[in-house]
Amino acid sequence: MSKVIWKAGLPAFLFFFGVLGAASAQDLIISELMAVNNGTIEDEDGNTPDWLELFNAGDSAQNLSGYFLSDDPLVPEKWRFPSVSIAPGGFLLIFASDKDRRDANSELHTNFKLSSSGEFLGLFAPDGETVVDQISPFPELIAGFSYGISQNARQIGLVGSEVPARALVPTNGNLGMTWMEPGFDDSGWLSGQTGVGYDRNATYRGLINLDVEDQMRNENLACFIRIPFSLEDGVSVSGLLLRMKYDDGFIAFINGQRIAAGNAPDGNGSWNTGATSLHDDGEAVEFEDFTVAGGANFLREGENVLSILGLNDNLGSSDFVILPELVGFDAGELNRDEMLYFPQPTPGSANLPGVSGITLPPEVAPASGVISGNTQMVITSESPTAVIRYTTNGSPPTSNSTRYSGPVTISSSSRIRTRVFEPDGSVSPTVSRSYIMLASNVRNFRSTIPVVVIDSFGGGGVPSGSFEEAFMAIYEPIDGRTSFASEATLASRIGIKTRGSSTGGRDKVSYGLEFWDENNEDTDFSPLGMPEESDWILYGAYNFDRAHLRNPLIYELSRQCGRWAARTRFCEVYFNTGSGTLSSSHYRGIYSFMEKIKRGTDRVDITELSSGHTSEPEISGGYMLKIDRSDPGDRGFSAAGRSIRWVDPKEDDVPSAQATWIRNYFNSFSSALNGANFRDPVRGYAPYVDKASWVDHHILNVLAKNVDALRLSTYFYKDRNGPIEFGPIWDFDRSMNSTDGRDDNPTTWNGTGDGTDFFNYPWWGRLFDDPDFMQLYRDRWHEFRQGSLSNTNIR
Repeated sequence: MSKVIWKAGLPAFLFFFGVLGAASAQDLIISELMAVNNGTIEDEDGNTPDWLELFNAGDSAQNLSGYFLSDDPLVPEKWRFPSVSIAPGGFLLIFASDKDRRDANSELHTNFKLSSSGEFLGLFAPDGETVVDQISPFPELIAGFSYGISQNARQIGLVGSEVPARALVPTNGNLGMTWMEPGFDDSGWLSGQTGVGYDRNATYRGLINLDVEDQMRNENLACFIRIPFSLEDGVSVSGLLLRMKYDDGFIAFINGQRIAAGNAPDGNGSWNTGATSLHDDGEAVEFEDFTVAGGANFLREGENVLSILGLNDNLGSSDFVILPELVGFDAGELNRDEMLYFPQPTPGSANLPGVSGITLPPEVAPASGVISGNTQMVITSESPTAVIRYTTNGSPPTSNSTRYSGPVTISSSSRIRTRVFEPDGSVSPTVSRSYIMLASNVRNFRSTIPVVVIDSFGGGGVPSGSFEEAFMAIYEPIDGRTSFASEATLASRIGIKTRGSSTGGRDKVSYGLEFWDENNEDTDFSPLGMPEESDWILYGAYNFDRAHLRNPLIYELSRQCGRWAARTRFCEVYFNTGSGTLSSSHYRGIYSFMEKIKRGTDRVDITELSSGHTSEPEISGGYMLKIDRSDPGDRGFSAAGRSIRWVDPKEDDVPSAQATWIRNYFNSFSSALNGANFRDPVRGYAPYVDKASWVDHHILNVLAKNVDALRLSTYFYKDRNGPIEFGPIWDFDRSMNSTDGRDDNPTTWNGTGDGTDFFNYPWWGRLFDDPDFMQLYRDRWHEFRQGSLSNTNIR
């Protein structure tokens, strides 16, 4: 994902580049747009909406106050600009998100979206009639491509990976900011190559070439890093992109001038500054892009230095890593008469070389799935002039990849990616096929339930933090039997990782997975008849639930009681993390393919809360929270006498205003609950809770004698302008006479030993002091026992 950083004093999302042309309103150009943003850039809410970019080709600034954008030529005054200026040779990024935000000091969002099938897009003068620029219409667009004017900019590599660097863990503040200057003498510092850091585990070891553990761990939170680079005479750089892998935070400088930061306080930091929050290990190993507005102005011909103030979260941390790359862009050459498609979109920067069109993707046969012997793969294109190229290692094909000249024999498990290249420069979307070679001992495997086959093509051990690329195929029963002789009902690229808190290290591992498109971005599928989504779980019941029934049963009962719970489907799983054929040794057992708890129309259907929602009524919801062990890198917050964890939005995405608001809300609830007037329908706890959801959640946990109820894996949410609702229920492996031992007496209301004391647990004990709440509990219990929780229904 890309983020945009702007210098203090400059309007948000305003980018500066070379001076071009003369000053006129007609120098304002719609330079680039993207109608299917599949991850090119995120907005402040963490979403990936459509976007468009304006370019000022003149030699003086242009103020857009009163100008309009519209996707309808008959309604030119559809979205009005605030007072924001574009510098000469500058760019302005606007999200076409339908969020309608007009704060000149923050992101701009129109009140419409762009149609991927193509439509009109126009910039109108303040009179509401004069067309300043228009694309009428822009063509149909697909994921991964933007569209705009030809500028033919080029990338200039300034700092790559594994380049010379020096590092110092300071012991005092004597150096001030002098260490960031190009002429500073760093000859006495540690020397090596990027990345810089340490790791007592294995997560970052492949990234670290300059180890600072002895100097940093338990000594200081900050590390000074200097990376020299040169800019050749005559090379013009008009834009910068800083790419960072980091744990936990950083502040970056070019020649002493701050250009970007992550998980860092405002300002330039000091010799002992720490990170403001943790950076998840899974995110830290992926580059995060920071488009730097105005940063090119700090470059000089000859010697330059990229300085990084690396920040850790705590002195005893087991890891720390800083690995930067710095890429420059030149201004290119504007050609207003040529419109192109861009396989590499550049929001906020001059457009790189593009292609004249998007051609149809190639057809590849056979479909992805398992194979039992040598198989002929055939790739075709409808275009007689097409040049088809492909790769066999999972990398995207380029114009230099192997040219397809006839059927290719697939003799082993293989990942094929292919693309069409036309003589006129047009290219097609990439198409992937994955083939898993079956060993003889699994070719005749049969089952009465679906079979899931996963192959990471030599990916090795599955990580717990970041997602690892893999391929998955699902086979379903035909006439009551599943076999590999039929075609897969679903086949997709996926990202996969291990999951689980107390169960994470057991022999039978559970997995989290995402369906991926060709750009490793989430894409929705409907596996095994469940509603479309991108995020799923393969849950492997093990020692506490060898019957595999506890979670599926209680989730089904919850749905019958009117409370959403994860849908599940039984399946058998094969998973090969090696590079050979798939054999019986890769059988992992019976799993539940199930939904992940997530905000969404078909899951937890609450209002989306974005980081821009900082005042009433928007700030009041929706929040998804839980009582549980903390996720890696998260701290949660304390309120109402409990430690509460963030679910949605993620902790790193929560602004302080929202964190304060929800904390105060829970504390107000606690005060009302424990106050003298707690039963009062106005002054008591009632306005803060959805009583029926609390009762239903409690009943389902008591019925199953869930050992961890109310204290672990306990979810609740607060929708906008609504009270706190409990649910969805989750994680019932230790329940219903499991091997845990605290849940084996069905004639009692509470478990044994240190199992949850259901009727006296914090919050709940006070609720049961209210006769009205207790009566509702009795009423709901009686109602459910006549229907969804009756012996007949459960039996």
